[in-house]
Amino acid sequence: MKIKFKSRAMLTRLFLLFTVAPFIACASTKVVVIETMDVPIVTLSSQSFQSTLKQHFNEGIQIEVYNMKGNTADSKRIVDTISETSEPDLIVTVATLASRLAAATEEWKHIPKLFMVVADPIGEGFTKRFGEVSSSKLSGESHVITASNKLNLVSRSLSQSSLKEKWEIALVSSDYPSSVSEVKALQAAITNRHPFSLTHVSTPYLSEAGGADEMIKSIVQKIESSEKQFDALWFTTGPILHHPTAAGAIAQTVGVPILFAEDSQKVKDGAIMGMIVEPEQIGRSLAAKAIQVLTDEAEVRSMPISRITSFQIIINLSAALQHNIVIPSDILRNARVVGTTR
Repeated sequence: MKIKFKSRAMLTRLFLLFTVAPFIACASTKVVVIETMDVPIVTLSSQSFQSTLKQHFNEGIQIEVYNMKGNTADSKRIVDTISETSEPDLIVTVATLASRLAAATEEWKHIPKLFMVVADPIGEGFTKRFGEVSSSKLSGESHVITASNKLNLVSRSLSQSSLKEKWEIALVSSDYPSSVSEVKALQAAITNRHPFSLTHVSTPYLSEAGGADEMIKSIVQKIESSEKQFDALWFTTGPILHHPTAAGAIAQTVGVPILFAEDSQKVKDGAIMGMIVEPEQIGRSLAAKAIQVLTDEAEVRSMPISRITSFQIIINLSAALQHNIVIPSDILRNARVVGTTR
């Protein structure tokens, strides 16, 4: 049967209906974000990443967010839910457990993946060394500052203190992967030349309800029962540090100041010093890579796994003076100072 069209305008409308409309429907780019847990560094990094992508793509991007709540028990449900929907153009993971899940999921091997807030991508087997590409469709960035930089900051600050020649510092952590890797890095880098010693005080990581209270109680008991008289606490990156109240509760209970914390809010709350990469910077940095991938400017396979090298020293000057710690003037000039007016 021959169909006659009455006008060129009708032909044009039909052409647009069958060619342009499907293109518009498929134009949206889909990104899946999997967060490891509800702690500020994860939440804020993820939010920064998402907002940067939305600003770039406007309405042309769809972002689905999942949260593992700090454990792997819900992993299968998350994988199944994502697999049952339309395939994402990119999977982004925030922190170690989510990144492990994405890297190990066979159904996602062909999907480009980017990670952030992973302390030790080398230890996780994502790459052999920083600056190299992965053998799979995986890349990303570590936010953790090198151990030598942290030890140097603390050494220079304590060396001008008249309180004692050698400080006894409790290195506090759980056995969460990022915490373990940082403890190993610090223990490997510290020497007798540093004016302090680090004694590791650890507790099992507990993700279930009430887990934070149990971890706090365990750390307090170990510090109070230790044969060593600790002068200060050092909190490594991980769930205890990034919990809203855990570090402060431990310090208050044992009556020992927090010397170093890799979290700006903890320094504002009374820790003496820290070296930080702000979550907003972490999110924006990875978003720049994601935009390259999603616009076909670069492939994940060609992106080296890297460490963010831009960081900030933050000093609570009031806390330092309270504990007779004299921060060198050149450090203060380059630091963000809180706890007093400059």
